[in-house]
Formats: sequence, structure tokens, C-alpha cells
Amino acid sequence: MIFNETMLWGRCTWKAVTLVSGVCGVGCVVVQLYMHRQKTLLSVVDISPTSLLVDTVLRLVISSPLGEALLLSGGLLTRQLVAPAARSAECLEFVCLLPWDENLVDTLAARIRSALSVSEEWVFSLLSCKMVDEEEWPVLRFKLGVNRAQSQHEVQMYIHFNASMPSLKLSYVPAQGIPFPASAVAPETLFAFKLRDLLDGRDEHQKSVTAHDLFLLARYGDLNMDMLPRALDVVFSCWGRHLHIGCILDRSFGIDTASQRRWLAFREVCTADDVPLHMQEVVGVLADLIAPLRFQLRTLPLPHANGSAFPCTGSSEPGQEVSSTDIDTRVETWKSLGLCELKPTPEEEQIMNTVVGARQQLAKRQSCPLRPLAPLA
Repeated sequence: MIFNETMLWGRCTWKAVTLVSGVCGVGCVVVQLYMHRQKTLLSVVDISPTSLLVDTVLRLVISSPLGEALLLSGGLLTRQLVAPAARSAECLEFVCLLPWDENLVDTLAARIRSALSVSEEWVFSLLSCKMVDEEEWPVLRFKLGVNRAQSQHEVQMYIHFNASMPSLKLSYVPAQGIPFPASAVAPETLFAFKLRDLLDGRDEHQKSVTAHDLFLLARYGDLNMDMLPRALDVVFSCWGRHLHIGCILDRSFGIDTASQRRWLAFREVCTADDVPLHMQEVVGVLADLIAPLRFQLRTLPLPHANGSAFPCTGSSEPGQEVSSTDIDTRVETWKSLGLCELKPTPEEEQIMNTVVGARQQLAKRQSCPLRPLAPLA
């Protein structure tokens, strides 16, 4: 276990520091500080080879010309936003600001090779590239081979194609070394993406990880509650999904036996110290966060027979497509709540227009075979 001194940089604001060594015969270093109006405790950090590797790849990629078109997302961004809470990350995720084009694959591969070739300590090879999601927005997965000091590793990089998203500049704090600047999606957008993934119902085995990320973002992510409703509206509208938060608000999400079993299995392997004992604790935190915002949301769920504007347990499945009848019903709900005067912002209109174009392009093509990529020379 190695203390990470660089954690003192980044989003932290110095107010007080206390160093304690050799307490009760145990050699350790504790740093006490204040972060954004709340007192937090910075614990000892375990610097693993995987953490060093993903940080190295991130630094090389975002410092290259390709970095101007990429916004950091996923686990690495979550780890930064919730520090000092523990969150491991074993892969890289980006949102690409370039519009999707099949010919872009070769360009990205070439730029990734170029970015990684400047490393003197690590020897990288680009092993493969595969499209892993062909919805409105394709997702490319690049698999990298890494050699260092006669040891071999692999790391995966996911690039999501999306329209322009609200972003921020942050000082990324690596597991070891000095901080460096990076562009990332806004914390509120990251929260909305993860909530959509949680409710989408496609990857059951990933739900526990996603739920824990949402728990950490709600607790430590310093979310802007004025921006969060907009982020939720944009993310769910773009994918034509209901903002199906009824199961969160009534705290019924994850009460089935299978979900509880997966949560217990996740707790066994998670290295974080403050993982809730039960999934319902996580759902409770999310419900407390979202409940005050529910009437600020434009993408309201459908009303039900009980008169509630939110679906009850046993209603339609999360992530279902929105039909024209659904939209008409939703408009009536908006009228009853006085929300019909809300108009999309220019940024939202740009995102939605790009989604329409992407859907049309996806409908025209049957598949997108990717050619094998040669190893980095």
C-alpha cells in the first residue's frame, strides 16, 4: 500500500492538514483535508499495475492531437469525481465529439498508434478493434497489448460516439505522478448516462457496478442540482426512452432475489470501504436525490391509472421504445403540469438533430465489418 501524494491536487481545496505516523504501532500516513465544503478523509491508496497502465494510456492519448476530440467518461472519470472514495478502473472510456462515420475507424486506429508510440517505458500494440454496440450510436472497443519489463498486459479502450455534450476541464490525478489537464463530460451527464444504463435492463451483470457508481456520484460527486434535470432530459430523450424513475422513487428497484444475489457477489470483490450492505440502501440514496427534481423533468414518464405521474411496480419495462401514443399521452401530462412552454436549449436541439441523422444512417446500413488491425510496429 503506497500513499498517493498527488491526491492532494486536483479538486481539493486546502484548509487543514494533519500527518500521523506510527499510530498504535502501525506505520501509516493519514491526511485530513476539506473538499468543496465537506470534510473528507483521504485514505491510503493501493497503486496497482492496472491503475498505472490506464493512467499512462490516458495521458498519452489526451496529450496527442486525438485528445481534442475526446471527452473522458466511465470509470476513470467516476474515480476522479468521487475521490477520496475508492473506485477502481481497469479500462478507458471516452465520448468522441466527431460524428460517426465508418471511415473514421481507420483514422482513429492510426491516431491511437501514433499517440502510444511516443512512450519510452511501455511498448504498446493495437491488437483489435470491434464494434460492440450498434444502436443509434456505435461504440468501438480497442484492445491494446502492453509490454513492460518483460511483463505483458492488456487494456481496453471504449469510444462512444455522441453529439456534443456539456463538458468540463479538470486536473486529472493519476495513481502515481503529477496531475495533468483533461476534458471530460460533465458530472451531471455522467450521472444521467449511468442512470439510463441502470434502468435500460440489458446488462444485468453490470448493474451492481453501475448502481455503486451512482451511489458514489450522489454522495461525493458534487452534482449541480440545477443542471441535473437538463442532463437527465437530454440523455433519455436522445435514446427515445422513458425516464422510468418510478421504480427508483418507490424504492422497488433491485428488490428481486437475483438482484440481491448479484449485489452480494459485487460486495465480495469490490475494494471500496463504504459499499452498502444492501442494494436498497443505494436505491434510497438515489430516490432522495431525484425526488425533489421530478417535476422539473421534461421527459416525464407516462401517467398511470392510479393518477400518479410516475409508473408503479409491474408497469412497462424500463428502456422501452416511445410510441406516438405515448408521446401524445406525455404531452397531456405536460399540459396538466404546466410544462408545455419548456423549449429545448440550442445544445439539446443539436444533440437531438444529430441523433435523428445517426438513426437514419444506421437504418441504411446492414452491418459495419471492421478490418483486422496490424500490430503497432
